[in-house]
Amino acid sequence: MALTERQLNFRTLVWQSVNFEPYAEQWEIINHPARYKQIAGGVGAGKSLLLAYMGVSYSLIENGLGWIVAPDYDQATICFDYLFQAFADLGLVEDSSTPSRGPRSMRLNILGLTFTWVTKSAMDEVALASRRPHVVLSDETAQMPGTILNKFRERAAENRAPVIMAGTFETSLGWYADNFERWQGSNPEGGKSFSLPTWTNIKKYPGGRRDPEILANERSMPPELFQERFGGVPCKPSGLVFKEFDRKTHCKPVAELYEPGLEVELLIDPATHTYPALFVQRHDDGTVAVLDEIYSKNVIGQQVIPKVVEHPYWKESCSRGVMDISGTRRQGANKSQVEVWADELQKLKQHPIEWEYTRIFNALDWYNALHLRLWSEQDGKPLLLFADHLRDDISADGSANGIIGELKTHRWPDRSERASLPGRPVKRNEDALSALGYYLLVRFGPVLERAKRQKAMRRAYWG
Repeated sequence: MALTERQLNFRTLVWQSVNFEPYAEQWEIINHPARYKQIAGGVGAGKSLLLAYMGVSYSLIENGLGWIVAPDYDQATICFDYLFQAFADLGLVEDSSTPSRGPRSMRLNILGLTFTWVTKSAMDEVALASRRPHVVLSDETAQMPGTILNKFRERAAENRAPVIMAGTFETSLGWYADNFERWQGSNPEGGKSFSLPTWTNIKKYPGGRRDPEILANERSMPPELFQERFGGVPCKPSGLVFKEFDRKTHCKPVAELYEPGLEVELLIDPATHTYPALFVQRHDDGTVAVLDEIYSKNVIGQQVIPKVVEHPYWKESCSRGVMDISGTRRQGANKSQVEVWADELQKLKQHPIEWEYTRIFNALDWYNALHLRLWSEQDGKPLLLFADHLRDDISADGSANGIIGELKTHRWPDRSERASLPGRPVKRNEDALSALGYYLLVRFGPVLERAKRQKAMRRAYWG
């Protein structure tokens, strides 16, 4: 968020009083205009200090309120104390409460303007439901539950408050790592994530990336763990099928993907446990864009179809689609999915849809089709793109809630010491992906044709 000239001047005054001079990596974070910021710091990178001094600028709000949130009150005091000392040295603290345990607060008086900073514990639900803040600073955020970001956004909404989070990855599988990846690329909330490696703290590590202490830790740790704990960069889980997928590269605002007047097609892979419906466009340059989805679980086609026909893309297009060939088969006395769609559309007085199918002999065919288009580029962009609003969250049971979530979790099976290479990924979190894969095979054909089966050659051996 843009700061006023008065805020910038006040910030300069305070920073000079504490001899704080941001280095290049910190300036990138400080100057970025995003309202929501996530700092992924390596151990000892100085993220708490940076977080506190970024909060200085927002203290010039009349009758304003700033939150400093941490997993508990003790951890919140670190960031609070940096601010308290800076303001106290300048004689700006009008009143304060600094007990050894529990919440702390200070009221500032800056040329007649009052502002209050308070500490909050993520474990104290009542404290997080109090008066709405004008700025939120969150320290050690990776140690908090994943629901905390939603709470911050709810509390920040009234005053359009900036939210700045800092933390060190506790594990690359946690929500903090997931959100880091999400905010690396385009996202509806306009968040931005940053890495702050340990070696950028040149006061502690004057040699920077080549500092002897940094190099010693690098030699003694697995590369992925070093990258996470010291580099501030999460590692993708091992065994992911579609490692090529990257939000920064493959996700764009839907306004950049949608082409008015161009046909929108519907893709489905009907199953009771998960019934995805994808709306896609195939652009003239061969790029395929997934514009939106209806991702339903534990439903039947008769429940999905009314949702589909209410979608704006259906109303203007969707006369063609691709369905798994299993949708043409009847299960006992039940109608096939093709018949279900035809009957329900007629009942709802909607236009019909012409389905196409492809027979899959090997699941790797549609895997390869996805791999190719995630990896290949046309005019500097991938051949497969996704709207950035598509869901990427994962349920408590590990099941994805959208196609981006599937890309993040679909994986190969774990291997035992005696097992050979796995022949097929785990048949889970792949429903929307398979629908998209079938579509790519229908529209573009297989990536490589398999060699024709040949007769076995009989060889004679000398006895």
